[in-house]
Amino acid sequence: MKVKHAVLALYDIALENDMLEKVIDSLESLNVSLNEEIIDYLDAPTVEMKDKKHVLDTFQVDPFTKGLLNNLLKYRQLHQFETIYKTWVSHLRELNKVYFIDVYVAKKLTSQQSKILEKQLMTYFQASQVVIQEHLDPNVMGGIKIMYQKQTLDHTVLEQFQQMEMMV
Repeated sequence: MKVKHAVLALYDIALENDMLEKVIDSLESLNVSLNEEIIDYLDAPTVEMKDKKHVLDTFQVDPFTKGLLNNLLKYRQLHQFETIYKTWVSHLRELNKVYFIDVYVAKKLTSQQSKILEKQLMTYFQASQVVIQEHLDPNVMGGIKIMYQKQTLDHTVLEQFQQMEMMV
């Protein structure tokens, strides 16, 4: 199962049927309720399907999320739920233009620096909201390293030295 396709399909059908909030609530509830033990049980080939469906029926979810769960159950792919949930959350953030950005600095940013950086990042990403997750890293010399989904904007002195070495 392609996770992104499943998420997009669930989102589209929820939106078409004006049930987006219910689907969001269902997925959040499942994310809390489904632990590794339950998932292993539901993915086990030795457990009968009627027993698995009985367990799923104990969860109060909307019909579209239930359909997704039944599909995952049918193909013994329930272990993919965590990935589906993370992709779902990421998709909603993209739609709402909310960006979670990791910022690596040698010393803690002041509130003024943080606000300026937030404004610059909102402009750079054309975001409606930027959430900065600050990390202290003593290896960051005289600058700042910004990461978003494995993309790096590295403005540290060390990085600039390395770039100069490559040019020579």
